[in-house]
Amino acid sequence: TESTYTDYAVSSNTSYHYRLRAADQAADPSSLLSAFSDDVLYQAPEIYSQIDSIGTSGSSLGEFSSPSGIAVDSSGRLYVSDTKNSRIQVLSSSGSPLASASGSLRLPGNISVRTITANTVALVTDQTGITGEKIYQYHFDGSNLNLQAQFGEAGTGAGQLTEPYGIAFDSSVIFVSEINSSVGEKILQYQYS
Repeated sequence: TESTYTDYAVSSNTSYHYRLRAADQAADPSSLLSAFSDDVLYQAPEIYSQIDSIGTSGSSLGEFSSPSGIAVDSSGRLYVSDTKNSRIQVLSSSGSPLASASGSLRLPGNISVRTITANTVALVTDQTGITGEKIYQYHFDGSNLNLQAQFGEAGTGAGQLTEPYGIAFDSSVIFVSEINSSVGEKILQYQYS
C-alpha cells in the first residue's frame, strides 16, 4: 500500500530529514499516524550561498598564493596566512589590505585571533622544516602587524614541534595540534601571561 505524508509545518528554503518506519495500516489503522509523529531528526539550516570573493592570485598586498589559514577579529578584519608568499595579511571586511608581516615566516599555516585587553593578538603556526617549526605571535595596532613573540623548537621532545597545525587560544592558554604521527598526534598546551 502506498501512502503520502504531508507536513504542513514546513518552511520554505529549509531542508527537513525524516526517519521512516513501516506500519501495517490494515492491522492497526492508527499505526500510520504514529509512524510519522515526532520523527523529524533535525532541521537543516537554510542553504548558504557565496556572496563575494576577496583577493586574487599573486604576491601584491590583497593577493594570495595558497592562503591556508583565515580568522576574523572582533572588528570584522580578516587575518590570512598567505602560505606561499610567506606572510600574514590583515584585510578589512571588504577585502582592502591593511597590513602584512613576513620576517621569519616560511610556511605560515593556521591562524587564530582574539582581542585581549583592547589589543588584537594573532597566533600563527609555521611549518618550515628549515629554521624549526614555531608559533608566532603578532599584534595588530590598527595600521601595523608587529611580531611580539615566537616560541617553539623543532624536535620530538616535550614541548617541541614537528608539524604544528591547528591553533587556538584563550586569555592564558595556547592550544596547538601536532599532526606528525611518527612522534604522536596530540594537542600541546602552552601557558602565557
